[in-house]
Amino acid sequence: MFYFGPIPWDGARDGWVALVVVTAMLGLNLGCMSIPSSATCTYSTIIPPRLAITKISAYAVIFVFILLSANQVYNATGLSFISTSSWSANFGEVYTEYQENTRIARVSSPLESLMSLIKAALFPVALVAFCYFFLKDKILAALFIFPMIGSSFMRGTDKETFDVLVIIIISAFYSGYKRKIIIGSALLVPIFLLLFIERKLGRREDLPACFEFVCINYDGFLSTISPKLEFGWAMIALYITNGYQGLSVALTVPFEFHFGLGHLPPIERLLCSLTRMMCDISTYDERITEAGWDAAYRWTTLFPTLANDIHFLLIPVYMFFMGRIMRSAEIFWHNERNPVALATLIMFSIFFAYLSANMQVAISLDWAVAWIVFVYIPLLTLKVRRRSSVRFIDRMLLGQPLNMKLAPRRDGHPPRIPRLINSGGAP
Repeated sequence: MFYFGPIPWDGARDGWVALVVVTAMLGLNLGCMSIPSSATCTYSTIIPPRLAITKISAYAVIFVFILLSANQVYNATGLSFISTSSWSANFGEVYTEYQENTRIARVSSPLESLMSLIKAALFPVALVAFCYFFLKDKILAALFIFPMIGSSFMRGTDKETFDVLVIIIISAFYSGYKRKIIIGSALLVPIFLLLFIERKLGRREDLPACFEFVCINYDGFLSTISPKLEFGWAMIALYITNGYQGLSVALTVPFEFHFGLGHLPPIERLLCSLTRMMCDISTYDERITEAGWDAAYRWTTLFPTLANDIHFLLIPVYMFFMGRIMRSAEIFWHNERNPVALATLIMFSIFFAYLSANMQVAISLDWAVAWIVFVYIPLLTLKVRRRSSVRFIDRMLLGQPLNMKLAPRRDGHPPRIPRLINSGGAP
């Protein structure tokens, strides 16, 4: 869509954007292929298991998470989850008011900062609880997504509803409900698209002939059904492709190293506010904005965010390790149905669902902490055991040729296994 779609992007005149994306995806697939499906994969996290999978503690975590989310939304919008008047379908007005509030400079109090930190620390636990109780307790699962839906309505933004859509689809897919996913997607995706179109129309007085980088031809096929569909298609094309134009601009600006925290902006900002360290290093978003692409209101894909630390040349290497942990999480989930593994897979699904927009897993402190918990810590503690090599070693220790089978005994009992050499007389 970037190269051949309806919007004539300047970056589509050469192949640099395609080269970055293709090499990154190549690195990802090579990482996945480096771990065979026959392997046994395990890794650890810092989440206490009982805190997330015990029903009482899981409900307590979810309720505290909802309260902290409600407080955060109230501070940002002045709207409350418990007020029926706050749940407005007038998305244009809600979004405009939210944008006006964000432009007002305000300093968070120490208490607000502490509550944000607690909320970010609880989010990974709440996500594991959702993964564990997804099929076992529908009420708990619904409570987990409730603050996301509430935030979407009270900010007039699409992010939260799209997150919920991805989380539900991925959880159902890995739980074995592939047919239900097709039916559910057939219901949920149109609802999401209708909300998307209505929100974009709510920000305008009438159907526009042109906006930003695209002009709409309302004589097309979709217009025969509804002009809103033609407008929606143009908006979808703009949303999917404008990040690649931001990426093309990023490829023209110089690199500045961020010491490993540049790809997690919320944590970098937190460190700056607490210690005044790393406050003077400009991000790719800032340098792209200086180059003419306003990264505060337009997208750049996730690659410039990663390149804050590892440069574009090393992104395929980063993606290689992402492929390894993603493949390991799939094997871990299929072997043990571990909810932490499913949480890791959800994080990767969010990571790739927003690839053409931004690094969504680092858009807020909640998701940045979850990315560390479910991706980086497992990557550091990953243990891969190849089953085929284990069988080979066992049979060699038994002194058997690899293709030899032990003959059954005449008395009908199982064949005796030769004792291991140097067993020290142990039984």
